[in-house]
Amino acid sequence: MINRVLIRLKIIQLVYAYYQNGSKNLDSAEKELFFSLSKAYDLYNYLLMLM
Repeated sequence: MINRVLIRLKIIQLVYAYYQNGSKNLDSAEKELFFSLSKAYDLYNYLLMLM
């Protein structure tokens, strides 16, 4: 399951990338966050399938 620590880590990474990027597009940042969380959830499901 995706826990608070993983969500915080993803948000910190996203905020850092947002300020390092010159475009400052909030919609793409939000889209990237949801994509990243989706991929983390997929990875969790793959791990469960291995058991």
